[in-house]
Amino acid sequence: TGGNVGIGTSGPTAKLHIYEANGTSASATNGTIFIEKGDNQSKQSIVFKSNMSSDDYGAIEYLDGDSGYERGKLIIKVQNNGDTGNARDQIIFHNSGRDMMTIGGSGIGIGVVNPGNTLQIFESGSGTSAGPNTGTILLQHQNAGGKNSITFRSTVNAGSDYGAIEYEDGNGSNELGILRLIAENDGTGTYEDQVRIKIAGSDRVRFASNGVSINTTADPSYTL
Repeated sequence: TGGNVGIGTSGPTAKLHIYEANGTSASATNGTIFIEKGDNQSKQSIVFKSNMSSDDYGAIEYLDGDSGYERGKLIIKVQNNGDTGNARDQIIFHNSGRDMMTIGGSGIGIGVVNPGNTLQIFESGSGTSAGPNTGTILLQHQNAGGKNSITFRSTVNAGSDYGAIEYEDGNGSNELGILRLIAENDGTGTYEDQVRIKIAGSDRVRFASNGVSINTTADPSYTL
C-alpha cells in the first residue's frame, strides 16, 4: 500500500509494518522477526546504510560462536571511515526522551553526549549527595559482613600489586563499618607503599607501614 508492506495489517504505515495480536517473546525458536542460517560460528546482521559515505554504516550483528565454543555475541556496530573530532561514531542508549548512555568519543558517557574520558558521568542540577540509599555511584552487596571495592590494578606487577577503596559493613553481628584505602605491594625493596591525602595541590598526609608524615615532603619515619 503506497510502497509500504504490511504483515498482519491491511494499512501499513511504514516500509515494513508487522502487526501481532498478542506479541511474541524472543526464544531460540521464535520471535516477531526470526533470522536463521545454515552454518555455525558465523554472523547474521541487519545493516543500516549511510548516505554520508559509501564506507559508513550501522549494524546489529549476532555471532553464535567462535573457536569451537558456544560463545554468542550480540554486536551493535557503527562504522565511520572519518572517525575523528566531531565525526567520531557513537552508540547511544535513549530512554524517556533522554540520552542515558553514550559509547563513543573517547569512552563511555552516562548523561554525557560526547565523553572525553574512559568513563565520564554527568549529573544535572547539583549532583547527588552521599546517603545510605543515594550517590552518584552506588555499590551494594547481598550478605551482611560483606565488602564492596573499587580496585586499581598495577601495570608494574599486574596480578600482585594494586590499590583499592574498600568498604566493609560489619562482621554480620554488628554495624562496625570500615572504609579502607589500600596500597598493596608484594615486594620488599626500596619503595614503600603509601596512602596519601592530597589537598590544594600537595600531599599533606602520607601513611606507610612504618608511620605517618604530616605537611612534609619526607616519607613517613615515625608513628603517632
